[in-house]
Amino acid sequence: MASEAAPGQLGARWTPPGGGAGGKAGAISSSRSSNSCGLRVNNSLCNEKVPFVPQQGRRVTWYICGPTVYDSSHIGHARTYLSFDIIRRILEDYFGYDVFYVMNVTDVDDKIIARARRDYLIKQYLLATSDAAQVLADTEAALAAAVEKQRGVVEGLRKTAEGEGNEKKKESLLQQAAQEELKLQQLEGAAKAVSERLGPACVAAGGRRGVSFLLGRRAEEVEATEGGAVGEVARGNGTAEDGAAAAAAADKTAAEAAADALAASLDAKLKATVTDVSIFRRLAAKYEVEFFEDMKALGVRPPHVLTRVTEYIDAIINYVEKIVQHGFAYAVNGSVYFDTKAFKESGHMYGKLCPWSVGSAELAAESESDFATSEKRNRSDFALWKASKAGEPSWPSPWGDGRPGWHIECSAMASDIVGFPMDIHSGGIDLRFPHHDNELAQAEAFHECSQWVNYFLHAGHLHIEGHKMSKSLKNFITIRQALEKYSARQFRLLFLLQAWDKPINYGEGAMADAVGREKQLRNFFQTVQAEMRAAGEQGEEAWSALEKTLNAAVSTAQAEVRARLEDNFDTAGAISALFDLISATNVYLKDASAKKRRPRPLLLQSAAQFVSRILQVFGLLDSSLDSFGMSTGATAGAGAEQSKEAIVLPYIQGFSTFRDDVRAAVRRNATKDELLSLTDKVRDYAMVDLGIRCEDRGGAGGEAAVVKLDDPKVLGAERDERIAKAGAEAKRKLQTKLAAKVKDLERWQAASTPPSELFKRAVDKYSAWDDKGVPTHDKDGKELSAKAKKGVEKELKKAEESFAKYQQKVAEDAGFLESMKEEVARLEAELAK
Repeated sequence: MASEAAPGQLGARWTPPGGGAGGKAGAISSSRSSNSCGLRVNNSLCNEKVPFVPQQGRRVTWYICGPTVYDSSHIGHARTYLSFDIIRRILEDYFGYDVFYVMNVTDVDDKIIARARRDYLIKQYLLATSDAAQVLADTEAALAAAVEKQRGVVEGLRKTAEGEGNEKKKESLLQQAAQEELKLQQLEGAAKAVSERLGPACVAAGGRRGVSFLLGRRAEEVEATEGGAVGEVARGNGTAEDGAAAAAAADKTAAEAAADALAASLDAKLKATVTDVSIFRRLAAKYEVEFFEDMKALGVRPPHVLTRVTEYIDAIINYVEKIVQHGFAYAVNGSVYFDTKAFKESGHMYGKLCPWSVGSAELAAESESDFATSEKRNRSDFALWKASKAGEPSWPSPWGDGRPGWHIECSAMASDIVGFPMDIHSGGIDLRFPHHDNELAQAEAFHECSQWVNYFLHAGHLHIEGHKMSKSLKNFITIRQALEKYSARQFRLLFLLQAWDKPINYGEGAMADAVGREKQLRNFFQTVQAEMRAAGEQGEEAWSALEKTLNAAVSTAQAEVRARLEDNFDTAGAISALFDLISATNVYLKDASAKKRRPRPLLLQSAAQFVSRILQVFGLLDSSLDSFGMSTGATAGAGAEQSKEAIVLPYIQGFSTFRDDVRAAVRRNATKDELLSLTDKVRDYAMVDLGIRCEDRGGAGGEAAVVKLDDPKVLGAERDERIAKAGAEAKRKLQTKLAAKVKDLERWQAASTPPSELFKRAVDKYSAWDDKGVPTHDKDGKELSAKAKKGVEKELKKAEESFAKYQQKVAEDAGFLESMKEEVARLEAELAK
């Protein structure tokens, strides 16, 4: 059901909003008077697809939960922010809405405080302590305590789940228990690694070097601050320590877990001693800068407004005061808690997004320290303002020094910038409860309304090997690491090929599909461009049945793309429709070629421009391109700023170098094959560096090569792959040739032994021989049996025949055996290159 009360009544889970619809002039979708051009979205407030109707015609207000900046952003973040960037682009560039996009940055919260304080404390500890044995003892104790604590967390969650009657709540508890079980396994694995490998390596090396073996990056960073060399741990120094260094380098994850456990142990004992509040802001500022650099690298459009918690403290305090005044919050010992009981008794619904999770302290405490406290009136109550504690940043308030609770920031900042009601609120699915449910409750209490957000959108999880990506699980891949292997376009394609609101499993297979699709798109545009160049500007345009069929395919694709995007932003379906059009275009070109008919350039352009335009909407192509196709490199779109010389000179130099090579070859009377190799060289190197794909057509007719523009990196990678394959094949052939030569050499060397000497060498088998060298007795002195003598005679005859052939060979070429040895040595040397 979409609502748990009648529409418009207080307590309704979701009430369909009123308002009109509109579209921006120039957008693909023409505006309609009916709701939202037919667009339907999956609204988490009712868990079903519903018509999208903005409050202010074509203006859409949107608030997205931004990052908590305490560590590097990973591809789970890319999943969320790229997915919503795609949806934003569809709303703006396809449906024609004016989207007002607001994002927050959480720059003070429990995670940031704990991370900054622990980083500081472990650094101070390592600066003061160089005794490897002492650090090892402290680390082992910290890991043992961490394992015991985590075991208690897992057992507690499983016990709670066993007694839970609500199936959805039980499922959520078991999922959380499974995640905590993985953390436990990692801690146990780290403890084992320290005991068996890292600890012995630490003690063997001693001093700071030994500590670096144990704690990895954390210790290396401290060493660097003292003038040491970061990364020296993994390299070894040419001594017996090399083995320990290699073992430590292989246990980086365990070393990181060990360092985290030691830092947490130090924090539990010494957090009150941290008084320099600048350390918290420095950490947050560092990772905020990194996050937005990552977003820029991914091509994510920046928000119109960015809000930081530390810049909204006064607004947050005023927000909390008003909630208290409305009777939905209470102050205790300097802290302020939201009163969930009073909220529900007033007719509001608490837990609109995940009603089954309400009442579970384990689920409500997600990502928040000190959730369970005797200060609260009700089990589900949560902090709006937290009283000041030693070792934490704080600000003055009517209730005393303190800081905001985790959930209040978004309600206060979004209300301040966007107001009420809000069209769209979005974030990752893991924020659904408690964060987003608490946001809704706070905002409804503040505005005294029944619905603060009209559409709540949640991006699905990104899993690695079936497990949710998590910083605490150490199973995350940072965005920067991912972009070293794949391009931003390939990552965007990965998410376009999946439903934005469903889980996806990240892996080599999924990325291979995205890379393959990108190559298909590139080939399509290059083929169309080549065909249009061949047709010329004044190509024949009269249509036959072939053209009418392709034109129908264009119309079908246009209608299908619209239908897919109106159905909850079904980008995978839209991409499928584009590939159907690409297939139809390829069929058209094939059929036209078979009938000796020139393709119609205007029709080809129409098909390619539609595909290109939709890819621009998705953010896959540079929207500044005024024709169609994919950019050919990092400088695409900047050509207008380049001088004619800067653009043309590399091509002139490439041609001039080729000309010089040809002239030199002619002067030395080069063969035809040598001249052809020069054309291969310019095709595979000079033209590749310039971003030109030259495809030889071959055949006896001497047809001209097909020339296409492409990304030099892509061309270079393809060339290197071809060279690597050719090299591997040449090596395989060389190995086969060498094996045959060695076998041949061994055969002739065996044949060079005179038959009379053949058996005398086999002292392990025989003990007596006749005057011809034929064995008469076995190794134990017993006369050979008739059967054994027959075998010896047979072997002797074979040896006599081989020796005769050897003598004949020597007569023909006395040095043939040495020549064979030289040939084997040459092949071995060539193979070793």
